[in-house]
Amino acid sequence: MAPNIEFHPDVANDLRELKINPVQLSQIRSTVIAESKDLDSYTSRIRGLPQQFRKLKFNGLRIVLWSSKSTVNVLRIFHRRQGYSKESLERLIRLVREYTG
Repeated sequence: MAPNIEFHPDVANDLRELKINPVQLSQIRSTVIAESKDLDSYTSRIRGLPQQFRKLKFNGLRIVLWSSKSTVNVLRIFHRRQGYSKESLERLIRLVREYTG
């Protein structure tokens, strides 16, 4: 059974910034659903973060996921080059704090 997929509200901003159209969003969603069945095989850990936070590669994008027992949350979608900026890392840390308390 595939886990539920939920998108963090901030992902809407990411989609606008990246100019992702509905067809691409559907492809992203399908990829997340398919690969969330075996996260350890299809994703990689994000160095310095707990095991539940994973990174999924999709074309030139990176998708940050947080997995719980029954849900996979899509926290961020960004272009791979953007992921190494200081602002991007600070935003990711803020999201991690939001989910881990």
